[in-house]
Amino acid sequence: MNSEEAVSPVIGVMLMLVVTIIIAAVVSGFAGGMAEGAKATPQAAIEVDIKYNADTGMEGLATVIEFELLGGDPLPTKDLAIITYYTNSSGHT
Repeated sequence: MNSEEAVSPVIGVMLMLVVTIIIAAVVSGFAGGMAEGAKATPQAAIEVDIKYNADTGMEGLATVIEFELLGGDPLPTKDLAIITYYTNSSGHT
């Protein structure tokens, strides 16, 4: 009777560990690379002024809303959306 095995169980376990470690290293590398590509969100301080019955310069009066950037990061206007609402003293939005 021949009881020789082709590969011992210890070598099989070692090969499985090596493959697991290599896969973990590859996954860790991809995850670390994705974190580097993230950009910080721009921060800005903006003052908003609402002027009632302001002269529009076109022979009329209107309510004018002015935005002034007080400080912070530059805001690229091609990616900027300002959504506003205002409730007057009578409760109309």
